[in-house]
Amino acid sequence: MVGCGLSANGTAYCWGGNQFGGIGNGTWSINVGITPTQITSAVAFTSISVGASHACALTAGGDAYCWGTNRYGELGAATSETCGPPNTGGTSPCSTLAVQVQNAPKFTAITTGSAFTCGLTNAGSAYCWGNAKYAALGNGTTTGSSLVPVRVKDTP
Repeated sequence: MVGCGLSANGTAYCWGGNQFGGIGNGTWSINVGITPTQITSAVAFTSISVGASHACALTAGGDAYCWGTNRYGELGAATSETCGPPNTGGTSPCSTLAVQVQNAPKFTAITTGSAFTCGLTNAGSAYCWGNAKYAALGNGTTTGSSLVPVRVKDTP
Protein backbone atom coordinates (compact mmCIF):
# COMPACT_ATOMS: atom_id res chain seq x y z
CA MET A 1 0.00 0.00 0.00
CA VAL A 2 1.13 3.51 -0.84
CA GLY A 3 0.24 6.82 0.76
CA CYS A 4 0.71 10.19 -0.96
CA GLY A 5 0.03 13.85 -0.35
CA LEU A 6 0.63 17.24 -1.93
CA SER A 7 2.52 20.21 -0.55
CA ALA A 8 1.09 23.72 -0.87
CA ASN A 9 3.12 24.27 -4.08
CA GLY A 10 1.81 21.07 -5.74
CA THR A 11 4.81 18.83 -5.09
CA ALA A 12 3.78 15.20 -4.59
CA TYR A 13 5.23 13.13 -1.75
CA CYS A 14 4.64 9.39 -1.29
CA TRP A 15 5.52 6.76 1.30
CA GLY A 16 4.76 3.14 2.13
CA GLY A 17 5.14 0.06 -0.05
CA ASN A 18 7.44 0.68 -2.98
CA GLN A 19 7.40 -2.87 -4.31
CA PHE A 20 5.91 -1.70 -7.62
CA GLY A 21 7.36 1.84 -7.77
CA GLY A 22 4.42 3.48 -6.01
CA ILE A 23 6.62 6.06 -4.28
CA GLY A 24 7.40 7.54 -7.72
CA ASN A 25 11.05 8.41 -7.11
CA GLY A 26 12.57 6.32 -9.91
CA THR A 27 13.18 3.24 -7.77
CA TRP A 28 11.37 0.19 -6.49
CA SER A 29 12.18 -1.84 -3.42
CA ILE A 30 10.61 -4.50 -1.27
CA ASN A 31 11.37 -2.22 1.67
CA VAL A 32 8.74 0.15 3.03
CA GLY A 33 9.45 3.88 2.76
CA ILE A 34 8.58 5.19 6.21
CA THR A 35 9.03 8.88 5.46
CA PRO A 36 7.41 10.98 2.73
CA THR A 37 9.64 11.08 -0.36
CA GLN A 38 9.26 13.63 -3.14
CA ILE A 39 8.31 11.97 -6.41
CA THR A 40 10.61 12.61 -9.34
CA SER A 41 8.60 15.02 -11.47
CA ALA A 42 8.93 18.65 -12.56
CA VAL A 43 5.12 18.85 -12.79
CA ALA A 44 3.02 20.55 -10.09
CA PHE A 45 -0.24 18.85 -9.15
CA THR A 46 -3.55 20.11 -7.78
CA SER A 47 -4.99 16.75 -6.63
CA ILE A 48 -3.81 13.21 -6.02
CA SER A 49 -5.38 9.80 -5.50
CA VAL A 50 -3.81 6.53 -4.38
CA GLY A 51 -4.77 2.96 -5.33
CA ALA A 52 -3.36 -0.23 -3.87
CA SER A 53 0.02 -0.01 -5.62
CA HIS A 54 -0.28 3.03 -7.86
CA ALA A 55 -1.01 6.73 -7.61
CA CYS A 56 -2.34 9.33 -10.03
CA ALA A 57 -2.40 13.11 -9.89
CA LEU A 58 -3.82 16.01 -11.90
CA THR A 59 -2.18 19.21 -13.04
CA ALA A 60 -3.98 22.57 -13.01
CA GLY A 61 -4.44 22.13 -16.78
CA GLY A 62 -6.26 18.82 -16.33
CA ASP A 63 -3.48 16.46 -17.42
CA ALA A 64 -3.31 13.16 -15.54
CA TYR A 65 -0.04 11.51 -14.47
CA CYS A 66 0.30 8.10 -12.82
CA TRP A 67 3.06 5.90 -11.38
CA GLY A 68 3.41 2.49 -9.72
CA THR A 69 2.08 -0.86 -10.87
CA ASN A 70 0.74 -1.13 -14.40
CA ARG A 71 -0.33 -4.78 -14.42
CA TYR A 72 -3.79 -3.96 -15.78
CA GLY A 73 -3.05 -0.66 -17.51
CA GLU A 74 -4.05 1.41 -14.47
CA LEU A 75 -1.37 4.00 -15.36
CA GLY A 76 -3.01 4.78 -18.70
CA ALA A 77 0.27 4.56 -20.63
CA ALA A 78 2.49 1.78 -21.89
CA THR A 79 5.50 1.17 -19.65
CA SER A 80 8.66 -0.87 -20.17
CA GLU A 81 9.80 -1.33 -16.56
CA THR A 82 9.16 -4.41 -14.43
CA CYS A 83 8.96 -4.13 -10.65
CA GLY A 84 8.51 -6.55 -7.79
CA PRO A 85 10.55 -9.33 -6.27
CA PRO A 86 11.26 -11.92 -9.00
CA ASN A 87 11.77 -14.72 -6.48
CA THR A 88 8.09 -14.53 -5.46
CA GLY A 89 6.68 -14.47 -8.98
CA GLY A 90 5.17 -11.09 -8.15
CA THR A 91 6.77 -9.02 -10.89
CA SER A 92 4.54 -6.61 -12.76
CA PRO A 93 4.79 -3.97 -15.47
CA CYS A 94 5.26 -0.65 -13.71
CA SER A 95 6.63 2.86 -13.86
CA THR A 96 8.78 4.18 -11.05
CA LEU A 97 8.31 7.69 -12.45
CA ALA A 98 5.16 9.68 -13.22
CA VAL A 99 3.93 9.06 -16.77
CA GLN A 100 1.24 11.12 -18.49
CA VAL A 101 -1.99 9.26 -19.23
CA GLN A 102 -2.21 8.88 -23.01
CA ASN A 103 -5.20 9.57 -25.28
CA ALA A 104 -7.04 11.22 -22.41
CA PRO A 105 -9.26 14.29 -22.28
CA LYS A 106 -8.61 17.02 -19.72
CA PHE A 107 -9.88 16.02 -16.28
CA THR A 108 -11.21 18.02 -13.35
CA ALA A 109 -11.05 15.12 -10.88
CA ILE A 110 -9.29 11.78 -10.64
CA THR A 111 -9.71 8.73 -8.44
CA THR A 112 -7.94 5.40 -8.21
CA GLY A 113 -9.16 1.95 -7.27
CA SER A 114 -7.19 -1.17 -6.50
CA ALA A 115 -6.32 -1.82 -10.17
CA PHE A 116 -8.07 0.93 -12.13
CA THR A 117 -8.26 4.71 -12.40
CA CYS A 118 -11.11 7.06 -13.38
CA GLY A 119 -11.22 10.71 -14.32
CA LEU A 120 -14.07 13.21 -14.64
CA THR A 121 -14.15 15.88 -17.34
CA ASN A 122 -15.54 19.41 -17.01
CA ALA A 123 -18.50 18.33 -19.18
CA GLY A 124 -19.36 15.59 -16.68
CA SER A 125 -18.08 12.63 -18.70
CA ALA A 126 -16.35 9.89 -16.76
CA TYR A 127 -13.46 7.89 -18.21
CA CYS A 128 -11.79 4.84 -16.67
CA TRP A 129 -8.81 2.65 -17.50
CA GLY A 130 -7.18 -0.43 -16.00
CA ASN A 131 -8.82 -3.67 -14.85
CA ALA A 132 -12.40 -4.25 -16.04
CA LYS A 133 -13.07 -6.90 -13.38
CA TYR A 134 -16.28 -6.27 -11.42
CA ALA A 135 -17.32 -3.80 -14.17
CA ALA A 136 -14.88 -1.20 -12.78
CA LEU A 137 -14.52 0.57 -16.13
CA GLY A 138 -18.23 1.20 -16.53
CA ASN A 139 -18.18 0.24 -20.20
CA GLY A 140 -20.37 -2.86 -20.00
CA THR A 141 -17.67 -5.49 -19.60
CA THR A 142 -16.29 -7.45 -16.65
CA THR A 143 -13.28 -8.99 -18.37
CA GLY A 144 -9.99 -7.75 -19.72
CA SER A 145 -8.45 -4.38 -19.17
CA SER A 146 -7.86 -1.09 -20.96
CA LEU A 147 -4.60 0.81 -21.19
CA VAL A 148 -6.42 3.85 -22.57
CA PRO A 149 -9.26 5.79 -20.95
CA VAL A 150 -12.70 4.59 -22.06
CA ARG A 151 -15.83 6.66 -21.55
CA VAL A 152 -18.19 5.29 -18.94
CA LYS A 153 -21.51 4.43 -20.58
CA ASP A 154 -24.36 6.90 -20.25
CA THR A 155 -22.22 9.87 -19.25
CA PRO A 156 -22.44 13.02 -21.39
